[in-house]
Amino acid sequence: MKMSIAVWGFSAAALLAVQVVPARADGYGYGNPVRYGYAKVMQVEPLVRRVDVSYPRRECWNEQVTRYEEPGPGSATPTILGGIVGGVLG
Repeated sequence: MKMSIAVWGFSAAALLAVQVVPARADGYGYGNPVRYGYAKVMQVEPLVRRVDVSYPRRECWNEQVTRYEEPGPGSATPTILGGIVGGVLG
């Protein structure tokens, strides 16, 4: 009887854990989702500057960029636990 209660308790915990995983799948770790706004353009002024250079020159600078990466394959613990649960229940 105690074995049956333990198996049911473990099964309930496993089912709860499985429900938690999809809750984290909505943003892929990117933070807030991107939102766009649209508006009618009323006036435009070009931002140009004319410079005469007598010799070629190169301008370099460091620019900060935002880079997003897909989450990697994390830990193997869920796979191992899934194998154990499958072996016990199967």
